[in-house]
Formats: sequence, structure tokens, C-alpha cells
Amino acid sequence: MTDDKPPTDEAELAQWCKRKYEKDGLSIRGVADAIGRSYAEANRLLKKAGTKMRPPGTRPIKPDPALSKAYNRGGSIAAAAAKFGLKPDAARRRLQADPNVTIRRHGPAFKPPADESAPPTSKRSRPTE
Repeated sequence: MTDDKPPTDEAELAQWCKRKYEKDGLSIRGVADAIGRSYAEANRLLKKAGTKMRPPGTRPIKPDPALSKAYNRGGSIAAAAAKFGLKPDAARRRLQADPNVTIRRHGPAFKPPADESAPPTSKRSRPTE
């Protein structure tokens, strides 16, 4: 969040409020406090600016670059969550919010055989007759 002051022009103020709400994640009450006006006035300015309103009681999920880096290095969501003291579901939501992260499917990572020309080996072998 930046410490910039709200403009005095109403149209500019509406856009400033929209930026604070959408980009900085302030609540409507937080926007009202920042501009020194009532909740209803802040709500009116946000609607005037064409702000896409969130459901009550929700805030945008912001990606965590350190968490994303740990996951992108090949760690599991559970391992990255444990490293940062999060529950796996919370870590997954933060990773999904990061456009630089692609969530991998469950299961062990695919590792190609050492010799590409060798046929795949099986742990179970059947005697040939």
C-alpha cells in the first residue's frame, strides 16, 4: 500500500478509491477511512468508478513470491506450505493467484529413464515359456 494522498477532484477521487480497493486490497471501510468520508460515500465513489465489488467479508488473495519460488523449484504444495507455516489449502490458493505458477498434477514427478533407447523396466517380471 502506498502513502499517496487522495485527490480533491471527484472523478479522480473515484479512480483513486477504485485503485485502493482493487489493487491494494482495501475494504470499503478502509477506503472510507483513507479518504475521510463515510462508508456510504466510499461505496458510492467505488460504484461511480465502475469497481467490480467483492462479496462481503472477502479480500483478494495476493501471491507470495517466496512460496512460489519454493514450489517452482520442484517442491510439493505440502512441503512449501510447511516451510512457510501454512496449511496446504492456503498455500494452494496463494499459488493459484500467482500467474507465474502452474499447479502440477498430484503424484510423483515424471523421471525419464537414464538411457532413452532402453526399454522400460518392470519391477515384476514373468517367466517366459
